[in-house]
Amino acid sequence: MLRSFTLTLALLAVLAIGSPASTAPLFTTFVEVNCGGPVDDERQSNAAGDAISCNAGLAQGFAQVNSGIGAVRLLGTAGISLGSTGSANARGRANGRVQDTFTLSAIDSAGNSVTSGFFTAQIGVQAELTTSGAESGRSGNATLFYTASVGSASTGTRRLFANPSAGGPPSASLDGVIELVVPWSAGASIPLSLQAEVTAIAGSVIGGSAFGEADFGNSLDWLGIVSVTDGSGNAVASFQALNNQGFDYAAVPEPGAALLWLFGLGGIARLGGWR
Repeated sequence: MLRSFTLTLALLAVLAIGSPASTAPLFTTFVEVNCGGPVDDERQSNAAGDAISCNAGLAQGFAQVNSGIGAVRLLGTAGISLGSTGSANARGRANGRVQDTFTLSAIDSAGNSVTSGFFTAQIGVQAELTTSGAESGRSGNATLFYTASVGSASTGTRRLFANPSAGGPPSASLDGVIELVVPWSAGASIPLSLQAEVTAIAGSVIGGSAFGEADFGNSLDWLGIVSVTDGSGNAVASFQALNNQGFDYAAVPEPGAALLWLFGLGGIARLGGWR
C-alpha cells in the first residue's frame, strides 16, 4: 500500500515537472472498488468529485472522493456478509490531491513592503478508521496516507491504520492541526499541495461478516496562515497570500468556496449495516 501511494506521488511529480505552470488550482482524484463473491465486480474512475460502488452479491465496496480549494475529502468502505461458510472479498480505495500556488505580500508597521521572512500555515486533519469481524481467516482493515506541503516545508507521508488481523488496533482516529513554518520572499510563487489516500478491505475464507471503513470526510483542510514575520522575526502589520484567481490563502476558505461535501447524496449507502 505504501509503495502504491509513493508511486502515485512520484507519477504526479513527474507530470507536474513535464507540464507548463498552471494558472488555476489542479485537482487530481481517483476512486476504485472491487468485489469478489458469486460474481466479480470491479470499477474505477478518475472523474473529479466521484463516488462509485460495486456489489458482488455477498461483498460490497464503496469509494468517494472530492477536492476543492484547500480541501481533500475521501471515503472508502468494504463489507462482506456470508453464512457459516464461504469466501468473499471487497475493497474501496480513494485518492485525492489539490495543488495550487500563491504569492505572499506583507506590510510592516511603518507601511513599508516586507521583502522576505517566514510564515506559519495551519492544516487540519481529521479521520476515523473502523473495522469489525476480524479473526483467523477473516479480516477487515482500513488505512490512510496523507501528505501536506507548503513551499519548502512538508509533513512527509504520514500513515494511520486499523488492522486487528495483523496485530494492529481495531480502530483509529485522528483529530489535530499541523503547523508548517515556511520561508517566503516577495514576488516568489509558493506551491501548495494536499494529498491523501484511503483504502478499506474486507475478506473471509471461513464465512461470517467483516467490515472496514476509512473515513477522511472531514480533512485535509487548509486553515489559513496564522502568522507572518520579516527576516528579523518581527511580526508584520498586514499580509495576503493570493493565487492567480485572487483567492486569499491567508484566511480559512468559506465552505462554499472550498467544497460542499455530504456523504450519502443520491441514495448511496455507506454500508453501515455491514459492521
